[in-house]
Amino acid sequence: MTIRRVSPNDIPAIISLAAKSKLSDWPQSDYEAEVLRKESIFLASFDDMQQLEGFVIGRLVPGNDQMDSVEAEIYNIAVHAEKRRRSVGSCLINAFFDACRTHDVQNVRLEVRADNYSAQKFYEMHGFTAQFTRKAYYRDPVADAIIMRTTL
Repeated sequence: MTIRRVSPNDIPAIISLAAKSKLSDWPQSDYEAEVLRKESIFLASFDDMQQLEGFVIGRLVPGNDQMDSVEAEIYNIAVHAEKRRRSVGSCLINAFFDACRTHDVQNVRLEVRADNYSAQKFYEMHGFTAQFTRKAYYRDPVADAIIMRTTL
């Protein structure tokens, strides 16, 4: 397994995996913009044949508690179904954390569907705790979002 920053050539495979994983629908232009955005942390895992296994995308954001603090937010993480339960997701989230540390990030947050129990458990295994709930945050189908946070 190799984890590296996403390049523009990876975008079609990322879009395909995002659709298969039923993630929020992002247009190709949004993924392309994230590749170029300096505050973006956009990483992907590839197998020995250089086939995409999974990806994580997030961004550095100004912190809430201090004017000069930096936090990070994870927007999406996805792993091909046949690669799940093989540590790909854990390796991706740990690589995301490592990238955060190079920017002195102390807190990482994310939103997860309240009805996605397996994702919540995954995030809890990586140190995230529930902070609060946003009612009816997700559409199609409507679901609450649980805001989770961890300290690095």
